[in-house]
Amino acid sequence: MPGVYVPLKETLRGFKAIVDGEMDQYPEAAFYNVGTLEDVIAKAKQLEAEAI
Repeated sequence: MPGVYVPLKETLRGFKAIVDGEMDQYPEAAFYNVGTLEDVIAKAKQLEAEAI
């Protein structure tokens, strides 16, 4: 799987959201091999659709 470049500003925004609990509703698998928070949300939706 190819890597994704995430600028430092986005990395810090994502870290803060995770630490503050803003991403608690998303499964751990949605964070694997993705870039930004938007990517996490999209992957979580994809995982949910595949589970149905």
